[in-house]
This record gives sequence, C-alpha cells and structure tokens, in this order.
Amino acid sequence: MKLPLVGGLAAILACACAPSPKNSGDPITHAYSAEVKACALGVPETHVIDVQDTPDGADVVFTTTAVHLVELRSRVHDQADMHGPDAHLGAGHEGVHGAAQGHGMRLWDMPVQRAKEVDIEGGARLVVVASDPAHVNELRTKVRERVARFDARDCP
Repeated sequence: MKLPLVGGLAAILACACAPSPKNSGDPITHAYSAEVKACALGVPETHVIDVQDTPDGADVVFTTTAVHLVELRSRVHDQADMHGPDAHLGAGHEGVHGAAQGHGMRLWDMPVQRAKEVDIEGGARLVVVASDPAHVNELRTKVRERVARFDARDCP
C-alpha cells in the first residue's frame, strides 16, 4: 500500500525539480515565432540592405517597416550591448538564448572589441570595431557570412 504513495511523491518531486524551459535549452517561443526565426534579429519585415567596411571593422545596415522600426532599433542596440564578446543574452528571448534561433549577429563569436547602434532613417546601423587591427579582415568576413545567412532566409 505504501508503493503508490512513494511513486506519487517521486512524480511530484520530479515535476517540481525539472528545469524550466528558460533554463532547459529549449527555444523560447514568441507570438510570431515563424516570422522571428526567418527575419534578421528576430524582427518581422527586417532586412540587411548593406554591409560597409570601415577602417576598423564593419557596419551593418538594417531596415524595416514603420510598424517594426522601434523594435528593430531596440534589437540592434541589444546586439551592441548584450551580444558583444563573452555575452549570449537577448531581449527577445527573455534574456537567455537556448537553442540557436538563427537570426542574431552572434558578435560573441567574432573578434569584436566594441559595437554600437546608430539610428538611421527607416532602420538602424550596427557599428562593430575589431578587437585588434590584425583582426579587421576576419571580423569583416564573419559579419558578411552572418549577413549572408539572413539573406538566405525567407523573411516576410
């Protein structure tokens, strides 16, 4: 007779101790998750229109519709602040990245010393500066590879 009680108690403890989705590595879903996974920085109707080499790195120019402009600028700012070297955080994922979403710049994987967001008409510019002059070409290559992945996706 004690066996069902022990089994029930074990089931309750297993549920109570299970990691939440936020910590489990499972992707966090959004109301528009299909669009998020397809668009640059997880913002619907967002595209990279240019990548420009600079003397010390590269600039990435994002545009979007008026409806998504504030969100895009926020996300580019977030990329610059939170996704720099040794950071894996994101506003769009409740501050945690679980499984790869495929829409971020992944600056932590690049030789970036600093990054910043600059508002432009209809979008935002992400300015990235290499950690060392010897790494400028590597940074430019990785930025262009990342942007190519955005272009290959089907963003509405």
